Amino acid sequence: MRPLSYRTLVNAAAALSLLAFASSCAKVSIDKPDHAGQYIDFSTSVETKAPVESSADMTEFAVWGYYADVDGNYVDVFGRINQEDTGVEVRKENGSWVYEDLRWWQFGVPYNFFAVYPADVSGVSLQAAEEPSLTITDYDVLANTESDLMLATAPDIIYQNGDATQPVSFRFSHLLSRIDLVCRPYSDQDIEGYEPRVHSAKLYGLGTEASFSSDQFTAGNTRRNGWTVSGESLTTEDFPLAGADIPDGGLQISERTSLMSDVLVFPQQTFRPGMVFKIEWSATGDGNTTSSVIELITLPLEAWVGGKHYVYTFTILPEGRIIFDTPSVQKWDEAVGGIIIVE
Repeated sequence: MRPLSYRTLVNAAAALSLLAFASSCAKVSIDKPDHAGQYIDFSTSVETKAPVESSADMTEFAVWGYYADVDGNYVDVFGRINQEDTGVEVRKENGSWVYEDLRWWQFGVPYNFFAVYPADVSGVSLQAAEEPSLTITDYDVLANTESDLMLATAPDIIYQNGDATQPVSFRFSHLLSRIDLVCRPYSDQDIEGYEPRVHSAKLYGLGTEASFSSDQFTAGNTRRNGWTVSGESLTTEDFPLAGADIPDGGLQISERTSLMSDVLVFPQQTFRPGMVFKIEWSATGDGNTTSSVIELITLPLEAWVGGKHYVYTFTILPEGRIIFDTPSVQKWDEAVGGIIIVE
């Protein structure tokens, strides 16, 4: 196959139609019934996240695609390679996935697709290279604290004339990791004077901006997961990545209590000095507080992986110290499981 160059990119305005399926798998009507079997459909699987716990939570995603023609040249399906923020938006209307300017299959050539959720992520583009790859430039987790970020690929799809085409299957993978910080009281709360409280909690020393490349990505089993974190975007104690919302006078801990939840971070190694939880706490009600700085490097977890949920739990002891449990590693959403099927 020839290396991709700008000259070999062909604008394939009529190369592909994207027609996603709703859970009923009923096709959206199209203008040319005689070509219905040639239009490309989608079914998608999505690994769960806190805001996106089922396919019903998804309303849109963006798609890019290309194929290699009979001469080995790469054809840009939508004419959007090297153009930032220009994926085709596929949106849900009346229970079905639709998009503008439908396209149809070319037979006998291998297609490759990329999809990103949500559709409005900035800095996304399909880059020309020996083989095209999808990149996300300068993604900011602080600017997207309420937003999931997922990627799906569908490589090497080929049909011959006369084949019955099938929906393109997208399996979305989470590109970020999820962090919770939990405090719990000592098992014996009847000790005289024991009144555990948390007065503040912060997570800082991590970068807020990073860039992603799909050619370095392997879902679920690498430490960097395609990300390169900017060293110039490190958070500080005064400007933390995340902090607990605690009332004046502190939060009394009488049961297992979540202090931070659904904090989204880039997959990365955690044994770099300077990545810390800072917690202000007290074990009694006398008004005296203690500040503890816990370096993540001191806890027995070497890396965060995309699509995993990490829970850091500590206990305030009556004798006036705190101890951390071994961080637990869970599925993105334990209640639902690892995969959501969207058809």
